[in-house]
Amino acid sequence: MSTQPITSAPKTPAHNKIVIDRLKKRTVELQDSVFLTDVVATATLAVGDVVYADSATNVTKAIATGLPTSRVVGISTTVVAAGSLARIQTEGIITIPGASFTFNSVYYLSQSTAGLLTLTAPTTVGQTVVPVGIAVSATQLKLLSVPPILL
Repeated sequence: MSTQPITSAPKTPAHNKIVIDRLKKRTVELQDSVFLTDVVATATLAVGDVVYADSATNVTKAIATGLPTSRVVGISTTVVAAGSLARIQTEGIITIPGASFTFNSVYYLSQSTAGLLTLTAPTTVGQTVVPVGIAVSATQLKLLSVPPILL
């Protein structure tokens, strides 16, 4: 059975579920396209840090402790000091050297450490659930565009 490739990030929870189901069944063609943007980091960032926009032109490490800090815009592809220009990948498949992702697993924004991913979704009232991506290899994550869900 032939399927159409997914060419943009999911825009709704229903679409996100379809994407996750198709990826788990391996019936989707993964695209090589990525979307990068350069913005000022207000915190020191490492490659793989998950970020949110803390102003119109700045990003900092995201954390799932509430809505304002969990609106993920992407993942850092560069190591930068606070106040420096950071390259952020906002869509597509990101490669994070040294990562050890579990294939087909959904990775969530951490509720305990800013900027990190976790396999465990938060469960505490007041925290947010943010699926950030699905592992397509040990070092690659297909980024999802899902709004945070406040618990």
